[in-house]
Amino acid sequence: MASTISVQGSHPRYTVGTDEFPRSCASTPGKATGSATFVRSDDDTRSMSRKNAGIHIGDRAFTCVGYRAPPTPGWPNTRPVDGSAKRTCAVTLRQRAAEAMNSRQGVPFFLDANMTSRTVQELFSLKGRTALVTGGSRGLGLQMAHALGEAGARLLISARKQAELDSAAAELSAAGIEVETFAADVGDEAGVSALVEAALSRLDHVDILVNNAGASWGAVAEEHPVSAWDKVMNLNVRGLFLLTREIGSRSMIPRRSGRVINIASVAALGGNVKLFQAIGYHTSKGAVVTFTKALAAEWGRYGINVNALAPGFFPSKMANGVIEMVGAEAITSNLPLGRFGGDEDLKGPLLLLASDAGRHISGVFLPVDGGSSAVITG
Repeated sequence: MASTISVQGSHPRYTVGTDEFPRSCASTPGKATGSATFVRSDDDTRSMSRKNAGIHIGDRAFTCVGYRAPPTPGWPNTRPVDGSAKRTCAVTLRQRAAEAMNSRQGVPFFLDANMTSRTVQELFSLKGRTALVTGGSRGLGLQMAHALGEAGARLLISARKQAELDSAAAELSAAGIEVETFAADVGDEAGVSALVEAALSRLDHVDILVNNAGASWGAVAEEHPVSAWDKVMNLNVRGLFLLTREIGSRSMIPRRSGRVINIASVAALGGNVKLFQAIGYHTSKGAVVTFTKALAAEWGRYGINVNALAPGFFPSKMANGVIEMVGAEAITSNLPLGRFGGDEDLKGPLLLLASDAGRHISGVFLPVDGGSSAVITG
């Protein structure tokens, strides 16, 4: 016996429906519209296996391989299984999906019946995805925008200065990347609100949020101005929180999918004796790491991955002052790889966290630092 349900929309991994079937796992990007057919042996089935339960969307077949079990008593703790195994689900799909829709936690998990496995190229592809990158007009932000666009994502980059955004957009467009720009100060709540509205208007939704905008201030702790402390904290922590909260609540949580990638720093791990005293910056990046882990714990239930990249020394407008003051040799001589980060060194780690290749990674703090975080001193 079959029932037909309405499919309202989709994102690259899930198709979101109504009534009995809240979402299914899709193997290809794009929107599914119209109707989907849910197939089962009878209306009162008390157990399901991959053999007798599934749905069809258009000409694509999907089979039930398990459930994402919610943390509530009485639900079977059934995990997704691979294509060669069978798992009996001790509750009807109709009942489970209806309860899942109400609880917004436990969801039937389906895999494409015709799909064996994806290639590495397919796993890392961002074709059909959208991405918002703050601080995307230059330096590390522009490098990451290139990576996302080269992998197929449609971009909105943001920074404070429109002229710098125009230059970055011209560079990205010349590389064949679809990109829009929006000038905003994410250290200011009004700036965050304006950016969120622009992102949702121009991109429709945000699949990937890269929180890269940041500021620093060099001063020894006993002379660090309060105004400088507030400036660093407002942008690096408060603005990051506000933007993530709004994009999450208005785009990612309703769609039950998303990737949040916070750009922290190896400065989150501690301070410096000889190089650079910037207690506000170190403190802010430590807060970003804890924020990342706490949010990953909260938002995993919505299918949202939250991770942090921690760059070491990369030549950039922010780092160049320190490099000139201390000397390049004094810095690189303490790095196991003996060099600064380059124009490609953030691309791979970023794509891992932004794509389906990293779908089981969340709450991670990943240093990209030439090995500096592996070195102990004293």
